[in-house]
Amino acid sequence: MEGYTDEKLKQLITSYEKAKQRDKAKYQKKKEDPSFVSENRQRASNWYVNNKEKKQQHYINNKQFLNYRSQYYYYKRTNNLDKFKSKYPDRVEYLETHGLSLSTDGNGPST
Repeated sequence: MEGYTDEKLKQLITSYEKAKQRDKAKYQKKKEDPSFVSENRQRASNWYVNNKEKKQQHYINNKQFLNYRSQYYYYKRTNNLDKFKSKYPDRVEYLETHGLSLSTDGNGPST
């Protein structure tokens, strides 16, 4: 960032952190208010009703990835990842090319 001194950067970071803390404290108070809760639920419900087609389209577009990922998690949960990798090398490659890091070290995928 050109034109900013170290002091100015520290001041900007400090003011940003204070604002985040203020906003978080305000939300913590606000989330207990019944009117806020009901309004928020209504807004979320309206969003899901109005955007149902988007969600369906997302699942249609990513059906193969979601299916393969679900199968990967099944094999991982049953401690059979080696079987999955040997039985479905094409699916392993597909998942890795689409951003799912398959690891056998117990840490799981990094997505």
